[in-house]
Amino acid sequence: MSYPTVRARIEALVKALGLTDGSPLGDEGEDGLGRSGDSAELRREVLERLARHEITADEAAVFLRARKEQ
Repeated sequence: MSYPTVRARIEALVKALGLTDGSPLGDEGEDGLGRSGDSAELRREVLERLARHEITADEAAVFLRARKEQ
């Protein structure tokens, strides 16, 4: 699978989870939401756990929404 295909699918996933305002994800260390650091790392960890099937998509969405509200 090519990089642009993977990138487009990840952006679609992030948008479907309601974690973006529709603008493309940044490559400069920001998460596309104007935040960086621990918040981005926690989201990455949740998505990695989802990829390993340790949590369901619904559980990931709930966790990520809760982090977004903080």
